[in-house]
Amino acid sequence: MDIVSAYTPTPYYAEAALLFRTAVESLGVTPRIIEYPDRGSWVENCRAKAVEIAAMRRPGHSLLWIDVDNVVSEIPPEPEGVDFAGVASTRADRAYWGGVLYFADTPAATRLLYRWIIEAAGEYRGADEVPLEAACQAERDVRLGFLKAPGIRPGLSGKASEYNREWERTHP
Repeated sequence: MDIVSAYTPTPYYAEAALLFRTAVESLGVTPRIIEYPDRGSWVENCRAKAVEIAAMRRPGHSLLWIDVDNVVSEIPPEPEGVDFAGVASTRADRAYWGGVLYFADTPAATRLLYRWIIEAAGEYRGADEVPLEAACQAERDVRLGFLKAPGIRPGLSGKASEYNREWERTHP
């Protein structure tokens, strides 16, 4: 299972990427982390997450995406019998939290990922979980599951990026 993440070259995320790499490597895993261009806002960067995940997939390998600004002290075991899994969201309007996502190396997982890309390119302008939720509902033949990831928590030292603060201010 590949452990992957991506970040934009802002000071907050560049620092997060260094801390993320150090934490994951201390667990005996070498993550693949890419830097991608800042699209000008946190929302537009979120809309690119599905594209970045698709670009990082390798044939014959499942993939575990972990947001680069998560604090990682343990890698969850690879789930069995699912095409896609994520950590359950605490919000009523979505099933999954977008910070930790698993994609098996299956055609159904690929279809779900590409449906997510299409949904993210649509009208909605917000967090990546909403288009992911729409993709999960549209791709009915995908075997969905939940990950338990007690060793992963959001937020680099409890800080939020400028984009996160602005988005949270305008989207209560």
